[in-house]
Amino acid sequence: MPFERIPAIRHSLKVQAETLALQSAPESRSTILADFYLRRLKDFFDSPRHFWPHVFEVRRPLNRLLQESGDLNRYLGEKDRVALERLEALIRQKNGLDYHRALQLVLKGWLFVHIPLTYSLLLVTLAHIVLVFAFSGGAR
Repeated sequence: MPFERIPAIRHSLKVQAETLALQSAPESRSTILADFYLRRLKDFFDSPRHFWPHVFEVRRPLNRLLQESGDLNRYLGEKDRVALERLEALIRQKNGLDYHRALQLVLKGWLFVHIPLTYSLLLVTLAHIVLVFAFSGGAR
């Protein structure tokens, strides 16, 4: 997944989820799915979420969201269940997108740690070589 395309894809997933949740209300004459989206999923789809759990491979936030949507299943009619399954697929896609973003940020950020440490190690090595020659009688 190219890092530069992640915001556009995230926006596309948000629009799809929002449309799916809000279209289900008039069709089924129930606002359960729309309320769930507004209460629980709107913030999830609005921005990248769960940076550190993705870095440490923790699936608890995703499992919690899917558990809540599964609990909602018993209150829905047949059409809403189909919409909820599609919404769960969008949740998984968004979670995968956030996972890619988190790991790519770690890889890009690692350069800001690795390069300065490498140059400082080279400088310390050079100083060590100079000191070895100075105290071994090589530089008189």
